[in-house]
Amino acid sequence: MKRLMLALVVVSLVLSAGCKSALTRKDPRKYEGLDRRLDAFTYIEEGKLVAFAVNTQAARYREAEAYIPLAVGIANKGTATIRLDRESFVLQDEAGKQYPMATYSEINEHYQRVQSDNEFTSFYEIWAAKWPLYARSRSAFFPVRSAETVQDFVELPPFFAFADYLYFPKPEGGVVGHRFELHAKAQGLPDPVFVKFIVD
Repeated sequence: MKRLMLALVVVSLVLSAGCKSALTRKDPRKYEGLDRRLDAFTYIEEGKLVAFAVNTQAARYREAEAYIPLAVGIANKGTATIRLDRESFVLQDEAGKQYPMATYSEINEHYQRVQSDNEFTSFYEIWAAKWPLYARSRSAFFPVRSAETVQDFVELPPFFAFADYLYFPKPEGGVVGHRFELHAKAQGLPDPVFVKFIVD
């Protein structure tokens, strides 16, 4: 009886180790080639001049919508003032197809979840905690309340950061489980920057 029990324990341990090993081998590949994560939903590409982050928390629940929300943060780590406008941001899917940022009128007329996107996210707190000594630049590409003034650009002097929700047409291949790149071309930066992420 003791030998049988010992054999069962050994088999159980071997199977458990095998499953754990398989999971360990499988999970990292899901995130291979993506940028570093600040939390479960936030990916960051941090260079010498700027840091660029994308949060997918709301996008996970908007598969049925015509537009997807991405919480975006950029921090100027000390370079000259940079300027980002609506044309600065482009979403690229796995097939290489690019989607320019939606217009304010498109979102205002065809998307009803801007307020809930902004209310039910942890990104703003995470981004503020990442740059506690940085000043904040106001951004309102898609203001939550109609009384707010729509902004078509944001400027970031040295050691300033901004965070805002940006909206893009839903990629043809879908959203959840897919990889993307968000590109930003800013006046004042020598080269575009981009962050690689997955919506999961």
